[in-house]
Amino acid sequence: MDNGSNSPFSPWQRRLHWLLALLLVAMLTLGFYSSTLVLDHPDKALVLRSHQVLGCMVLVLGLVRFRARRPLHAMNYPSDISSGQQKLARWVQGLLYVLPILLPLLGMALTWFDPFLSPNTSRGGDISDQQADWADHLHTLHYFSAWLLVLLVPIHIVAALKHYVGANGRQWRQRMRW
Repeated sequence: MDNGSNSPFSPWQRRLHWLLALLLVAMLTLGFYSSTLVLDHPDKALVLRSHQVLGCMVLVLGLVRFRARRPLHAMNYPSDISSGQQKLARWVQGLLYVLPILLPLLGMALTWFDPFLSPNTSRGGDISDQQADWADHLHTLHYFSAWLLVLLVPIHIVAALKHYVGANGRQWRQRMRW
């Protein structure tokens, strides 16, 4: 098995990557599940609070990961990758660094504008039309950002597998001792 010695990422960066991936899966799962629950469902508050706590953890770890990452343009791609694939890889990687920060920030803003998500229950349902419009826009941005993240992950996985296995299978055979 590869110990990552030829990886451009340090062992702690790889562990941070996988921890963040697990937290994102949990956060997205709870977020999508909470959207299926009616407002007065007995589990809605617990699911939303758990989703928000995970969002805060993802935000902090996303910022740490973003800070620890070398600039995206410094990534050296293998010679068998076309310029179009390199551009796609930069976009996917960039979004996979930005979205774990953006999603929780959108969720926090949403909590402020939507009285049903606010921990301050004294605000009740009394909101202005402008505040309701902001809440609707933030809901939409938060929702589509989550789906964008869900769509980018398979692209990331396929690209990682392609490079792990190698275009001609050489790396795979070496790792499997064939």
